[in-house]
Amino acid sequence: NHRMQKFNPDGSFATEWGAYGSGDGGLIFPRAAIMAADGRVVVTDSENNRLSLFAADGTFDSTVVPVSTTLGRPHQTAIAADGSYWIADTLNNRLIRLDVTGFTLDVITASVVSPRGVAVDSAGNIYSANDGATDSITKYNAAGDLIGTIVTGGTAQNQVRNPHNLAVEMFGDSEMLLVADSGNNLVKFF
Repeated sequence: NHRMQKFNPDGSFATEWGAYGSGDGGLIFPRAAIMAADGRVVVTDSENNRLSLFAADGTFDSTVVPVSTTLGRPHQTAIAADGSYWIADTLNNRLIRLDVTGFTLDVITASVVSPRGVAVDSAGNIYSANDGATDSITKYNAAGDLIGTIVTGGTAQNQVRNPHNLAVEMFGDSEMLLVADSGNNLVKFF
């Protein structure tokens, strides 16, 4: 429906915004949303190849588009500690970090294959959900250097197939990586 819907904590409907379009506030296949520290909703506006930002009530705020390159059907965005945006730039086989003006700060391409998800942990490590032939989760340090593949493809409990959105969340005293394991129809914790 090319829109965002907001629900109250009890699950009841609160509001919705957006509609099919490329103008201000328009969305075409929004694939993910995340709440920024300032309360704005950052939407990965996939087919418009941009980030669309909205106030918590759905009022359009702005867009972020790369200044010196283009996005290729981005699927998810994560917000780094400094407020910059890590984007799973799916068709360009990369993770790209943009500042709020669209200036490119970093690009990661090593072992990134058709990424469908990206997350950042409290230490600044970056995670990529790689789709396609690799079906894996790769981890990079804050400088963008490949640490390694931390989850491989498959159907076992410690594997993923067609991984999509990622999130890093605190559980007790530990951070855990949550993976939308779409090929196995599960959400997994690592």
